[in-house]
Amino acid sequence: CRKAKAEFEQQEEEGWIEAQTWFGITTSYKMVEGDPSIMVKMEGDQDDLPMVCTGAVLREADLYKTWMPFVTRSDILKWKGRASLLGHFEITVPLMFRDAVIHAYACDTLADDGSFM
Repeated sequence: CRKAKAEFEQQEEEGWIEAQTWFGITTSYKMVEGDPSIMVKMEGDQDDLPMVCTGAVLREADLYKTWMPFVTRSDILKWKGRASLLGHFEITVPLMFRDAVIHAYACDTLADDGSFM
């Protein structure tokens, strides 16, 4: 988790491109040369949000299709750990369809700096 945290904390000069900020959540992405994958990070402050609720968002990834706009399919392909999974998502908007297989995980970094990612 510390390696992932260091990567996500890098600024624009390290290749992160800010895509948008919406409802206080900033979404950025990074493409690595020679690698077909895209790294995405979403960050923002969540005041008075219980840790259990934060973890539940990851653990219920197969339910994203029921509440996330434009997500038409969401499946958990494999649990890699209690807070680590491989998932498949399909997003459909008028005249466009995209899908992705993602590796999503949560890191408890509360003892390091008071954050949870």
